[in-house]
Amino acid sequence: MASEQMAATIDLLKQIGPLDVNMMTVESMRAVYDQIGDAYPPAAETLIEEVDLAGIAAEKITRGTCDSSRAILYLHGGGYVIGSLKSHRELASRLALVAGCVVYLLDYPLAPEHPYPAALDAARAGFGAIAGSLPAGLSVAGDSAGGGLAAALLLAMRDAGGPQPRACALLSPWLDMTMSGQSFKTRAAADPLVDLAQLEQWVTYYAVDLDSRTPLVSPLFGDLAGLPPVYAQVGTREVLYDDAVRFIDRAREAGVDATMDAFDGCIHVFQQFSPDAPESQDALGRLSRFFGRHWGSADELASGHGLGRWSSPSS
Repeated sequence: MASEQMAATIDLLKQIGPLDVNMMTVESMRAVYDQIGDAYPPAAETLIEEVDLAGIAAEKITRGTCDSSRAILYLHGGGYVIGSLKSHRELASRLALVAGCVVYLLDYPLAPEHPYPAALDAARAGFGAIAGSLPAGLSVAGDSAGGGLAAALLLAMRDAGGPQPRACALLSPWLDMTMSGQSFKTRAAADPLVDLAQLEQWVTYYAVDLDSRTPLVSPLFGDLAGLPPVYAQVGTREVLYDDAVRFIDRAREAGVDATMDAFDGCIHVFQQFSPDAPESQDALGRLSRFFGRHWGSADELASGHGLGRWSSPSS
């Protein structure tokens, strides 16, 4: 059951409903989503610095004391169409705070002005600009479409034969642009944020004429062998629930260290929309521990310590 704080957030979002792609322009949707940045300022204990990563604007977020040899490249959500540094600065700042490392929040180009592969190219460039200077390595995280982009980045980096992220965290990831998961039907009434019409429109903006099963736009359909450790978080009220479940299952079948937490009664990217809820704080703590394990020594990694296949925080 959702906490009191989470339940209040869900009630509010039910009144607002998903962004109406038939009634709103792209610009107005972006403006509405950026209001998250007004509602939730970044953590006061963090320092935010504008940086350039191979020509891509980004923010470098640190806390007062942090391990500068470790970093997370964070890819924001928003269906590849909306979302920005402003909308995700608070979430990225809390991740930097709990993980005790540098977080780079990337301002990758958005569709429809910049369809695939612009976002992926930017993610690869941003990763490359950071990775060589980090002795302990660079990890990747993303929410919603940013989670799909993070997974696509893993596939692209593996296939290119270059350095891989140490680990990857996916928050409520959108991994299947065909929207074939059963949760689109079984959880449609429970999800106050995401609906099928919204995602179908964004697919046309981002993928344009590509086959929606193309692995670098729908990583669920890719060959997942050889990927670094992956950890997913998803709420049980999400229409994207099955994206996370199927991806983690397929990754495990391919031999990947892949784990997942399902948060009972929680909504899409609940870490962002209800930051004060105990579920959100628990989720950030679990992300910190996940990254911490995979920045550990070779002996620690070899010991097999990690999250279980399922670890439901509400049970």
